Amino acid sequence: MSAYPEQGEGALVPGRGAKIVTILVGRKFSPTRVALENGETCVGANWSWGRDIGADWEHVYFAEDGLDFFLSTEQIIALHDPATSEKLFSREDT
Repeated sequence: MSAYPEQGEGALVPGRGAKIVTILVGRKFSPTRVALENGETCVGANWSWGRDIGADWEHVYFAEDGLDFFLSTEQIIALHDPATSEKLFSREDT
């Protein structure tokens, strides 16, 4: 059983990736570098998000250069500002 409120029908309920979602959505159109568990990185802006019924983690979406990216926040281990290299989030710090 999850310690997070279940996502049911209706309004989105914050899950385990809420901190990541808050950072990405709060940056609006500012690019953010995302580091994933598998060692890959991507840079995106203008993120949208959701949470599937029964899921603990949110998913995020962005489009860049005609490509669509859909990620689970469970995969994200760090966020950085690509212009300054400022660390915005690290799973190690949580």
